[in-house]
Amino acid sequence: MIPVKAIITAGSSMKGQFLRLEKYLSNGKLLAGGKTDQAGLFIEPTLLEINNTAESVMQDEIFGPILPLIVFTEKRKRWL
Repeated sequence: MIPVKAIITAGSSMKGQFLRLEKYLSNGKLLAGGKTDQAGLFIEPTLLEINNTAESVMQDEIFGPILPLIVFTEKRKRWL
C-alpha cells in the first residue's frame, strides 16, 4: 500500500505535466471527455478529432489520457 504522503508529493510534482496535457485539449475538436480539475490534477479520458497531423498532440509523446483521432472523409484503397 502506498502511503498517503507519497501520493500527495507525487501529485504536487505532476502540476507541470497536468498543464502540458491541458494545452493539448485545444488542438482539436473535443469528441468525448475533456473535463479537467486543476486542484486535483485530473484530466478525464479524452477523444480529440484532429484535422492536421502537424498538431503538437500528434507529434509529441503525450503520456496522458488523451487520444487524438484522424477522421477520413474518403475511402482509401486498401493495401493487403
